[in-house]
Amino acid sequence: MENQRKTFKRDRYFLNYKILHLIGQGGFADVYYVKEKKNNRPYALKVERKDAKRSMLSSEAKICRRIQDSLLFPRYKEFGETTNYYYLATECLGPSLTS
Repeated sequence: MENQRKTFKRDRYFLNYKILHLIGQGGFADVYYVKEKKNNRPYALKVERKDAKRSMLSSEAKICRRIQDSLLFPRYKEFGETTNYYYLATECLGPSLTS
């Protein structure tokens, strides 16, 4: 069953990140391939609505910060929130494994 959440449109900005395309959707969050406005670097941006039934992104961000010394996980960029969303930006390592 396909998830029917509204997603961000290509070439729009979420804060300082330009949305290039949707990588995938999970139970509560969407993951986008983005480029940072100020330096054009690519990142994976995971976005979760604050009104989601279950919020996991804050916990995921804490784990990402703890495992920064591992070569097996993406580098943490930032975690934050807006009025409606939590977001986590990490290094983008390559194409989605689900594709």
